[in-house]
Amino acid sequence: MIARAVILFTLIATIACIAPGYGDGLLTESDIVRVKARKISSIHSLPYEYYSLGYPRPDVLESAPENLAEYLFGDVIESSVYNFAFRKEVSCKLVQSCKKGETAECPYGITVPELTKDNIEDFQHRIEEDYEAELIVEGLPLANRQDPNTDCGNLPPYFEAIKTEKQKSSYARPNGFPVGCTNNDGKAEDINNHLTFVLYYHERAVQPDDKKRYAIVAAEVFPSSIAHTETSCSPEHPLPRDLPKFTITNTNTKKIPFSYSVVWKSSPVKYASRWDNYLQTPETEDNTKIHWFSIVNSLIIVVFLTGMIAMIMLRVLHKDIEFYNKIGIDPEEEDPTDETGWKLVHGDVFRVPPYYFLLSVLNGTGMQVLGMLFTSLLFALLGFIGKESRGSLMTIALVFYALMGAVGGYNGGRLYKTFQGKSWILLSLCICFLLPGFVFCLLLLVNIVAIYSSASVPFSILCMLIGIWFGVSLPLVVLGTFFGFKRSEIEFPTPTHRIRRQIPPQPTYLRAPFSILMGGILPFGAVFIELYFIMGSIWLHKYYMVFSFLLLVLMILLITCAEITIVLVYFQLCNEDYNWWWRSFLSSGSSAIYLFLYAAFYFYTSLGVQHLTMALLYFGYTLMITSMFFVMTGAIGFYSSLLFIKFIYGSIKVA
Repeated sequence: MIARAVILFTLIATIACIAPGYGDGLLTESDIVRVKARKISSIHSLPYEYYSLGYPRPDVLESAPENLAEYLFGDVIESSVYNFAFRKEVSCKLVQSCKKGETAECPYGITVPELTKDNIEDFQHRIEEDYEAELIVEGLPLANRQDPNTDCGNLPPYFEAIKTEKQKSSYARPNGFPVGCTNNDGKAEDINNHLTFVLYYHERAVQPDDKKRYAIVAAEVFPSSIAHTETSCSPEHPLPRDLPKFTITNTNTKKIPFSYSVVWKSSPVKYASRWDNYLQTPETEDNTKIHWFSIVNSLIIVVFLTGMIAMIMLRVLHKDIEFYNKIGIDPEEEDPTDETGWKLVHGDVFRVPPYYFLLSVLNGTGMQVLGMLFTSLLFALLGFIGKESRGSLMTIALVFYALMGAVGGYNGGRLYKTFQGKSWILLSLCICFLLPGFVFCLLLLVNIVAIYSSASVPFSILCMLIGIWFGVSLPLVVLGTFFGFKRSEIEFPTPTHRIRRQIPPQPTYLRAPFSILMGGILPFGAVFIELYFIMGSIWLHKYYMVFSFLLLVLMILLITCAEITIVLVYFQLCNEDYNWWWRSFLSSGSSAIYLFLYAAFYFYTSLGVQHLTMALLYFGYTLMITSMFFVMTGAIGFYSSLLFIKFIYGSIKVA
């Protein structure tokens, strides 16, 4: 009964945290479509709120419901000045100041700010740093209709050309449109002050009231730079084709003449499939091949390691175990018939390691991270991730990390008890606060660095994180540690000698620094191709929804960490070095070093960041990810080695 209640609470809490907050998507002829503003962003610098520039803004900013991760990512969704009637086309309309509720298209009031020197400088800086403005309508981002080769700021096509054009099956730039255009020298030149909205709708099943219902299934925008005249923008007449661009140095007017057009098109795309065009990019087919190449490459590594372990188990171990079972081994005396081998350290292999308290904390935390990752991906595969709600996966991960505190506490507590530890309350506090405390300190540092950016986390969200930390995670960690201490100790097959055995000199390739660093190469090699796509999703604003690939890669990572650590520990024991506890954790955990180095390489080759604040933000979040990756892979290697060593030493007879 208690287990069912916990599962039900988990489902309710998770769904409540990821609820996107959008309606059913049904519109009627009399409805007003409201475009919402998200932010302005660039791969080269920090994101900022949409209205940090001199854009026209509503007098009343209405915020859309957001999940926890959207706040962490700086996605502040607010109302905009673009509101228009459903299926009513607009040739051109200037954005003008109006009072709240004056018309149906002005529900919040509009203020068009005057163009000041600061506005000009802000626009110049954002244009030169390749900032894009992000708008959304009915949960869909307004994708840029322009091809990458199209000249920036050009006039939009004629309405007739847009209406006869076939609907795009993919978007090269699905998230937003450039704030403005630069000249050949990279200097800001034009402002994209005119937006042509191209909206696709699909008729849905008729409701009982017999009113036709429609759903917006695609949203596109064509940004243009236009220096309007007094008569150039009219709702009844098309835009003249000889209008010059609105340059950033044009200070003859005190206001930027923002305007928009609206085109409606019927679409056969159903509501359930409306995100397909956004997830399909010109590189999608090639990316799928790369995904499969990564999987096959990783599987080859797994097969190779499995073959090595099979050879060890079937040939070497079977032969050795059979030999020693014939002659027997005295627990206090060495076998005179053999001078070397893993058998000779049977009396020391289960000796309590140094710093066992910290080792217990790290392994408990690692199992907590692993449980969080597995359950989050399973929820994603079951369809709990809403495409409309960016950050849903991260929100699920935050919730499940707190709920998996019981798993971390249990594993750390039982291991600590096996090492004859007594301070289980202190252990539970360290499991709860070591990694989360490190991540939270980094988050505070990032928050200070990005204080004027939308990437800064609001104080209320920080309080919410602290509430989840203390109200959910801490009690579950303490509860898990308590039950871990209630369980019996992990039983070892051989007793530990009273006198510590001397370890002979080790070859260079088995010494700690070298073997530890070697152990992390293959686990990192199993994930680095998939890591490329994940980095693109985080920092290049690309969509990543192939959770089946990600779950498969996670399982390959788990197997690779386990097998490479078992092989290295076996070679270590064969050379009579029984200090395997920390070595097993660090060997697979060292893959986090390569993860950090790859992230640094990606930073310098793909982002082109020139600002220290963005660099600090990037490496701050990178340290958070690598620290979690370190404890997770380390725990996988540790527990795999523990099971392997228990098996081989449990197969020999000790007198």
